[in-house]
Parts: sequence; structure tokens; C-alpha cells
Amino acid sequence: GNWPAPPASAPPSAARVALDDSMTEDERQDEILRSFGLTKASERSEKAAAEAAAKGPKVNAQGQWSEEPAFIAEDGGINFLALIPAPLQGPIESFLYTSTGVLLSAFIVAGLAITVDAYYVSVKEPLPDTLANLIVDVIEPNFTNAGLAFLASSVSLGLFKIAQFSNPAIQYSENFASRNEEGTSKPKDPESMW
Repeated sequence: GNWPAPPASAPPSAARVALDDSMTEDERQDEILRSFGLTKASERSEKAAAEAAAKGPKVNAQGQWSEEPAFIAEDGGINFLALIPAPLQGPIESFLYTSTGVLLSAFIVAGLAITVDAYYVSVKEPLPDTLANLIVDVIEPNFTNAGLAFLASSVSLGLFKIAQFSNPAIQYSENFASRNEEGTSKPKDPESMW
């Protein structure tokens, strides 16, 4: 098609950041990210807590002052992650990743063992006794249970990640007003960039 040519030189996307040698590497990185309108999760949660404290208690439908529980989101929905303490969310996520990986590996190994049993049946040779005891007495009766355990762990991990990604407190956003890109505080239209 007839596409317009990109500009010869792109304008700087943000003002220069004042960095000095006394800053640590983490402080420098934080300052650079802050110049692009990005903030740490801890800063966002502190800001949200300050905003909630400034709002104070709300008036319920009966006209009485009430503090809404922490698990009620601003849109009236339920924020399930608010029921789980933040320091506990990391270990829960790690456990779900680990258990899903281990159960998937065990399910694959069990499937391969059943394949070995099927091979011996197809060539009409007896399985060695140790393999026969392991495959026929242990693996085959528990194969469905292992698959269901993997499915449950995988679904739990998926639901946990959905809860994390649907939480408005952690969603990525840029503060275009602080960037002041080309003298405007409005975000650029992606179509007009070329």
C-alpha cells in the first residue's frame, strides 16, 4: 500500500532526568521510570491507601456511615486477592507453578510407562516383574487421579492469575500528563505516529 514514511528523527519521549553519582543503581532506575510516568506497586498501593483514607467512610443505602470491607472493589465487584495477604500471594503463586509443573511431569512419565506396557502387550512378551508391579499395580490405577490433580492445579493457577490480572491496582498504565510529550498532555494516536 501507500504508507507514509516514518519521521527522519524521533523526538525525545521524555524530559531528561536529573541523575547524580550519589544515587544507587536502583534509585537511578526508579527515577528514570518515574520520568516516564511509571510507578512501583508499593507507591501505587500507598497512594491508593492515602486516597481511601482521604475519602473516609461511605454512606450505605440506609444513610448510615459504613466502612466497606477491603474485598469490595471500587466498581462494586469482589476483589478476591484482597482476602489474601500480599506477603502470602507470592508463595501461593510459586506453589501453584511448582505443583502444576510436577503434576504435569508425573502425568507425562505415567503416560510413557503405560506406553511401555502397551508395547510389551503388542509384541506379546511379558513385562519384567519389577516394571509389571510398578505399572500395573501403581501407575495405571492412579493415572486418572494424576490427570485430575494436574487439571485442578492448572485451573487453580489460571484462576489465581486471572484474579491478579483483573485487579485494577496492578494494571499497567502510563501517566501521559507527567511525560508532557511534545507539549501536550494527551496520549498520541497510534495511527498518527507514522
